[in-house]
Amino acid sequence: MRKGQRKRTYGAALVALWLAGGIADNVNASNSAYTVQNGDSLWKIAHIYGVSIADLKSWNNLTSDTIYPGQTLRVTPPSTNNSSSSSAAAAIVYTVRAGDSLYAIAQKYGVTVAELKTANRLSTDTIYVGQTLTIPQAAPTPPTAPPQLQDGIFPLKAGTYTPFSDTYGQSRSYGGERRHEGTDIFASKGTPVYAAVDGTVVRYGWSELGGWRLTIRTKAGLFLYYAHLQGYAANLSEGQAVVKGQLVGFVGDSGYGPVGTTGKFAPHLHVGLYDANWNAINPYPYLKYWEQNGLRH
Repeated sequence: MRKGQRKRTYGAALVALWLAGGIADNVNASNSAYTVQNGDSLWKIAHIYGVSIADLKSWNNLTSDTIYPGQTLRVTPPSTNNSSSSSAAAAIVYTVRAGDSLYAIAQKYGVTVAELKTANRLSTDTIYVGQTLTIPQAAPTPPTAPPQLQDGIFPLKAGTYTPFSDTYGQSRSYGGERRHEGTDIFASKGTPVYAAVDGTVVRYGWSELGGWRLTIRTKAGLFLYYAHLQGYAANLSEGQAVVKGQLVGFVGDSGYGPVGTTGKFAPHLHVGLYDANWNAINPYPYLKYWEQNGLRH
């Protein structure tokens, strides 16, 4: 073997060892599930198990490439049987009407948005009037509890906001090219916002990007960030302790300019989540878990 070939072979072996690091200890006894660790990605897990990213997303009802530490992923195809085939055969076909959304349809039929999207091979939440959707009749998969903040609550009351999707990582241009570090939940201006967890207010006031924003340090050592507020609850201040379910502010459209700038975008609540070193974490799985499990104010 020539010297160049030896180097390439050695390098490939190092990559394989890096990819495999920690994998063996996180597979359950049946070798069908894997527990996500820090630094994992769908590409890395798919490479180790010799499957495609598309398969992993389909088997786990994932609508994006986002995964989080502690999440359990199926790494083999789900078993099929006669009962599942019968359920598929009995699926309902629904025709989209004006005013419909995937969220509303999913709620009506007792399934999840992810299951609807998987059954209809949808890559986004966009639907149109007259479109036919297959409603899967299999029992809905309960949302998996994220490894932290399981006891949090959804920051807005039911019926006060529109269905939301995973906007983490989307491109943003104001202030320079950057990636969105949170989830946007659209609601009317002035909609009450509540503390999702117990904690302490560590940032309060105006930010050019976030407008009137609020950061709460949680007991788990994470930072929960609310942005674009219209204003704050009375008597709220930096250094103050807050409890889960406490009113902390109101949905607005502030930000993207000097103090007091509003109207640059539709009113919404931006929710961000950061670790102890201020590295961004996708808050979407936590928000969906709180929402789908009815954990509210």
